Amino acid sequence: MVVGNGKFGWLPADLRAGVHDLLDAPMPRGREALAFRQPLENLDRAEVGGKKHVIFLSYYPYLNSIKKSIALRRTGDYYTTFIACCAREDVQCLRWFDQVYELEHYRELLTLLPQASPLALSVHVQPSLLGALAVEALGGGRLVVDLYDSWHYMSRDQDTFNCRLEREVLSRADAVVHKMPDKGYEAIRQAWKLDTPGVQVHALPCREFFSCGESSDMPPYRLVYAGGVMPFHLALKNGHANQVFDPIIEGTGGELELTIYANQNARNMFWNEQGRYISMQDRLPHFSFQPGMPFYALPEGIKHFHYGLLYDNVELSTYRIEAFHTNMSTKIFSYFEAGLPILAYEEFHYIADLVREYGIGVIYSLRRLESLPKLLAEADYAALREGVARFRERFEVATAIPALKALYEGIEDIERFRGL
Repeated sequence: MVVGNGKFGWLPADLRAGVHDLLDAPMPRGREALAFRQPLENLDRAEVGGKKHVIFLSYYPYLNSIKKSIALRRTGDYYTTFIACCAREDVQCLRWFDQVYELEHYRELLTLLPQASPLALSVHVQPSLLGALAVEALGGGRLVVDLYDSWHYMSRDQDTFNCRLEREVLSRADAVVHKMPDKGYEAIRQAWKLDTPGVQVHALPCREFFSCGESSDMPPYRLVYAGGVMPFHLALKNGHANQVFDPIIEGTGGELELTIYANQNARNMFWNEQGRYISMQDRLPHFSFQPGMPFYALPEGIKHFHYGLLYDNVELSTYRIEAFHTNMSTKIFSYFEAGLPILAYEEFHYIADLVREYGIGVIYSLRRLESLPKLLAEADYAALREGVARFRERFEVATAIPALKALYEGIEDIERFRGL
C-alpha cells in the first residue's frame, strides 16, 4: 500500500484536481443532524482488549459491511469500528459494530486516518473518493477495498474520471472483496491491468433474522421488491435508469400483486420526489409503494409475500450489459431470511444460474412479463420454499468467516477462499 502525504501525489494531475474538487464540494443531501460524534478510541491499535481490530469505512451503513462485522464479532475474536458519512439511527449501528462515528466532512478523514493503524481497514467504494482517502492517509494496517458496484461495469467509457480513480485505488489496495463470480473480478483485473488479489464474500443470510414465509401457493401471487428505488427523474439524470420501474409495475396485475419497499440510506429520503410511483397506486390497485424497513426487521415484515422480486430496466440502462451478467443483488439474502423464493430475470446470469442450481426460485424474461402468472402457477412452490430453507442453512453468514480472516489478517493466497 502506498501512503500519501496529504496531497494525493500518487494520482495523475487531472485525477488529483478532481479529488480536491470532491473534497471541497457539498456532501450528498439527506444527512441532517449527525448522531454519532463521540470521539473514536483505539484507532491506532491493531488489537483492542485482545481482539483483532477491523475498521469499516463507507458512506452509508450498507448491508455488506454490517454482515461482515456480524460474522467477525460472532467469533469473539474481533473488535470492529464503523466510520460513515451518514449512519441513520434506525439501523442501530451500535448493535453491529463496537463503535460508530459519523464524519462532518470528507476532509475529516485526512485527520482521522493518519492516526489509524488497525489490523485492517475495509473501505466501501462507491464513492471511490473514500478509497482514495484511505490510500492517501491510512497510517498502517492492511487496506481492503470493498468493491460493491464497479465503474468498470457501470460505465461504457473506461476512461472516465470514476473509472480511472477506481482503477488507481484498486491498484494500491492489499486486497479486494467483492460480490461477483470469479470471472467478474478477473475481467476487471485484465481490463485494468491489476494484480490485486480478490475474493468473493456476500452479505449472506444471518440466522438471527430468519423468519418463515406464511403464504400458500394460491393466486393472486404477491411479489415484493425491497431495494433501491431512485426517483424517476434522478435515475435518468444520474445514469441509473435500470431503476425505472414503470414496465414491471404496468406489466403486472390480475393474478399478481406488487409491493415495493424503497430502501432508505439517507435520513431524509425526499419522498415528495417519488410522486410518480406514489400516484401509480391510485390507478393500479395491484401496486403498492412503501418506505423500506431496516434490514433486521425486513424478513419478518415481508414473510407474507410469495416471492422476492429482482428487476432491472435493462433496456433503458446505460450500464454495460455485463453488469447484469456478473453481479450479485444483495437483496436476495434478505428474501431468503424471510423464507421467500426469488423471482429472477434470465438476463441476470449469475443469479439465474444459482436459482437453477439450488432450486430457490423462478426465472422469467424481462421481455415477456405477461408470462409471469403462468410461470408461477406451474412452479412447485413447496419445493422452492424447501430449497430456500436448505440454501440459507448451507450458506449462513458464518461460512464467510474463513475468507474474512484471510482478507483482514493477510493470509497468503486469499483467492483459494471461494464464495458460492
